[in-house]
Amino acid sequence: MTTKAQDFPEGAKNTSVHLRCIFVLSRVLNGRAAISPVMALRLEGWLGLENGGHADAWLAQQTAYDLWQAREAGMPKVTPAAHLQKAA
Repeated sequence: MTTKAQDFPEGAKNTSVHLRCIFVLSRVLNGRAAISPVMALRLEGWLGLENGGHADAWLAQQTAYDLWQAREAGMPKVTPAAHLQKAA
């Protein structure tokens, strides 16, 4: 016997989605996952704009954190573009 999503009551389907969101949010809050654009939109919808849920703010925070981590790891070795250097 196979079980299909339509066999579950609506509440069970919603609970499954809710638990998945809690799991992902827990991973984000504990530093084990990054905030994706989709997660930022979910946070915006959940919190509301008036409660700090702006998706672009969440993504800006994630980008700032990612950049900080990259800088902490050390500047990558690159050769400056010669044509962009100012003449001395």
